[in-house]
Amino acid sequence: MSLPKRVGAAQLTLAVSAFLAAAYNLKFWETFTLATGGLSLGNLPLHIAAFILVVLIFNAFLTMASFRFVIKPVLILLLVATSAASYFMNQYGVVIDKSMVQNVMETDVHEATELVSWNFAFTIAVLGILPSLVVARARIHFPQGPRGLAVRLGTGVASLAVAAFLLMLFFKSLAPALREHRELRYLLTPTNYVQAVHGYLRNKFSTPLVVAPLGTDAIKGR
Repeated sequence: MSLPKRVGAAQLTLAVSAFLAAAYNLKFWETFTLATGGLSLGNLPLHIAAFILVVLIFNAFLTMASFRFVIKPVLILLLVATSAASYFMNQYGVVIDKSMVQNVMETDVHEATELVSWNFAFTIAVLGILPSLVVARARIHFPQGPRGLAVRLGTGVASLAVAAFLLMLFFKSLAPALREHRELRYLLTPTNYVQAVHGYLRNKFSTPLVVAPLGTDAIKGR
């Protein structure tokens, strides 16, 4: 992943979105390819459209964070965390859901250190730290004022609109794969761990429902 010395915020989010979809989701694309009938010339348009669709969805959400002093920390955190998630998915064949996040949170230091290896460090260095350094050193041009907000809004809406168009265009081919292979939603990173962490935190900090007893003042008839 390389960027020019000066890059627009919209170009940066699109480049990172494409990198996220391509570099960290080998398990997802392998499963998706098998679910849609395997590699073939006939399936090529579907697979290309699916890749573009994922990139555009990522780009729409990253565009919301494309502000000065915000976008770099968000992208760096995302790149490092996604490289770690990708490693564990590829190395151990796990899927990332709410229960997996809970297991990670409850793991003690000794158990955690057993999972760290040279392969893990290499993956984090290549797929996490190196792209993060590229982002950190990039000189980003941000559109300013009302025009900047309009550009961001337009970019996000356009990304979602094109993604929706592709989804409708290939819906008949995508729907059976997504319906019969529900594990795909747990394989697409970073959306899998973002949703899993959100679900874990919601359960952890939600107020338990207390059912008030009824009829405590009732007197049994004689």
